[in-house]
Amino acid sequence: MRICDIHRSSVRILARDHYSAQEIEGWVGGLIPASYEEVVQTRECFVAEKCGEIVGFGQLKAGSGRIEAVFVAPECSRQGVGVALLSHLESVADAQGIRCLQLSASLNSVEFYKRAGYREQGRGSHRLLSGKEIACVHMMKEL
Repeated sequence: MRICDIHRSSVRILARDHYSAQEIEGWVGGLIPASYEEVVQTRECFVAEKCGEIVGFGQLKAGSGRIEAVFVAPECSRQGVGVALLSHLESVADAQGIRCLQLSASLNSVEFYKRAGYREQGRGSHRLLSGKEIACVHMMKEL
């Protein structure tokens, strides 16, 4: 599944200056295509395409106000793909009557979210599918 490939490559390339090799492999080690089938069925999940190819994805836990993912293929980073995905997730949340969004930002994505109007709520950790934890920044935005 293409979103799994994007997730893995995004973490391996875009997060490598913020996490150790062991943390990155712990992060991507639990990512398998089958795990996205449940996500697509139980979350608000959207993809971004460029020339008919998926280049990013984002997911919102329906009804919860929690953005769970915004990942972009490394070759398409800093081209507005992530901004478009995040904006769409915010619109979906707003249409559902959600007035406050929360997320746990990876260290490499904190500035991205700050530019989109998210505020830091504190530092902490995020449990990965592998069961390992990585440092993150808890953030929120009022819509």
